[in-house]
Amino acid sequence: MKALATLIVAFLLLLNTTKSFGITASDPIALSLQLNEDTFFIEGSFTATATPELVFKVLSDYDAIEQFVSHITSSQRVKGKDGALYLEQRGKLSFLLLPIRFYLLLKVTEIDNQSIHFADISHRDFILYEGSWQITSDGKSTAIKYSLMAKPRFSFWKSWIENKFKSSAHELLSNVQQEILKRKIASEQNMIKINH
Repeated sequence: MKALATLIVAFLLLLNTTKSFGITASDPIALSLQLNEDTFFIEGSFTATATPELVFKVLSDYDAIEQFVSHITSSQRVKGKDGALYLEQRGKLSFLLLPIRFYLLLKVTEIDNQSIHFADISHRDFILYEGSWQITSDGKSTAIKYSLMAKPRFSFWKSWIENKFKSSAHELLSNVQQEILKRKIASEQNMIKINH
């Protein structure tokens, strides 16, 4: 009976995700993009009823990013001689039917459960690529803010690049938002199993 009760509670939790977990389509993603002399300035944000610890765990899960961020094809940690954290990433965008692949070697600076700053030091596909994730909490919900300055070396139609950067940023935030939701649900279900 306990096992059956656990299954029923878990099923009800899944049905009531919009009420219980707060990360749904009703939690909109705010996003703005400005273009100044071929440099893009992007800012995006959303809130989630998840702890800063869980949010930070998702954002810093560098070796698994390609599993939940759709335009990243590979991501792995690289240890530098200076002891700093580096992250080697490869990704893919599409121009008409042609894939546009990009490479990043990010130097990453973390403050646990508060922020992640990253900057590309390879300058292979971007003249400038630097940004951050900021995490703040009021005790009830957590605000996640994303910012990026990027100046790509590849130059296609400016209007296409602008639209692609904005759609990719929105997709990134949406992917992260859904991963937070997924892990929060898993955590809640584990707690139910432990308590039963």
